[in-house]
Amino acid sequence: MRIKNIPFLTFLTFTLLFSVIRGINLNTVTATSTPTVAVVPEFVPIMNINETFTLNVTVTDAESMYGVGIDGVEIRLEYDPTILEATNLTEGPFLRSFGETFIMQSNITDGRVWFTDVLLTPVGQGATGSGVLLTVNFTVTGTGVSPLYLTPYNPTTDMGTHLVDSYLDARGQTLTLTHVIVPAYVDGIYGSPITISISQTKIKVGENITISGSLVEGAGPDVSLYYRHTGETAWISLANVTAVNGAYSYVWVKPDAGSYDIKGVTTYLGETLDSLPRSFTVEAPGLDVLTIVAIVFVVVIVVIVVAVVYFKKIRKKEEETESE
Repeated sequence: MRIKNIPFLTFLTFTLLFSVIRGINLNTVTATSTPTVAVVPEFVPIMNINETFTLNVTVTDAESMYGVGIDGVEIRLEYDPTILEATNLTEGPFLRSFGETFIMQSNITDGRVWFTDVLLTPVGQGATGSGVLLTVNFTVTGTGVSPLYLTPYNPTTDMGTHLVDSYLDARGQTLTLTHVIVPAYVDGIYGSPITISISQTKIKVGENITISGSLVEGAGPDVSLYYRHTGETAWISLANVTAVNGAYSYVWVKPDAGSYDIKGVTTYLGETLDSLPRSFTVEAPGLDVLTIVAIVFVVVIVVIVVAVVYFKKIRKKEEETESE
């Protein structure tokens, strides 16, 4: 759903449909239990171009400083548009599980998602607890690593990821007071911080293969290399190397005949992440033309010798029969 941009705080217009307003007081506050807005999953593994994935933006421990719940949310999610393309936004079930909602903003621009959702309940009866606020569908369009970054709230511009509540004042009057609740943020990341390549996809027994790759800034520098036989699930440790200036290399000396998958593993932002696997084949030694000719020659000689011996025996037997 895409509609004309409306400043987030105008959600009060819809809240006022349920109460008689005498005045409005807007403040930025901290809730009694700070809510958390998070990208889930936090780490999305690297995929091939044109593959798709889905992530959620969730809230945990939603409540206002007065314990009455939240009435609205603004989400601003940033990503690298050269690597990912956001293709669809879907309202999560959390707010609407407490009543009717109104989506004020559902917009995808170059490298940014902007989503604003308002709960149309009577003042002081907001949403509490935890759940999904927004679901975003992505298509992979490039290679590399992209942040999935929740833009922090800026009180000067009144923009960024935040929650809002509204409630009745302590005197029981119909005065609506509204607060911006700044949550804790948990950002995400897409892709692998490590690339891997192989010098050849097919070698012969007795030959070496070079495995190399690079790390994004901040990853590693330690890299663990693993292999498995193609079709199997268990990975076997091959070597541990250290990247220098973001690059690493390793020579696997004379691997045995067979088909192999290779991957690299390193650390990034406190997480252990894999590269995409690469595959190659080690062929058993074959017979060259000279070898084949030599074998044929030997076979022919053997056949001739056997034939000569056979016919000599036949002739000798015939001569013995005639002499009798």
